[in-house]
Amino acid sequence: MIEQSFASFDDYWAPFLTGAGRGGAYVVSVADERRRQLEARIRTRLLGNPEDGPFVLKARAWCVRGEFPRSVERKRGNPAGSDRHILRGCA
Repeated sequence: MIEQSFASFDDYWAPFLTGAGRGGAYVVSVADERRRQLEARIRTRLLGNPEDGPFVLKARAWCVRGEFPRSVERKRGNPAGSDRHILRGCA
């Protein structure tokens, strides 16, 4: 479980206004009125009421990334490529 604490909604929202990440890129790309609507909707969804204050978001990540020597691939009969093989997966 990953927890991220925020001092206020503005603490959460500020990075989006700088265009940080994919979400931020979207936020700065929309018209001002749409941005205000989005902010109001997310504020209500996260805080549940007009009161602002500290809150915590929790998430669970189901992703893995692993590397193993390419020699393991060769032993399995797969052709050689680079000397490392990377596996990635998310559910």
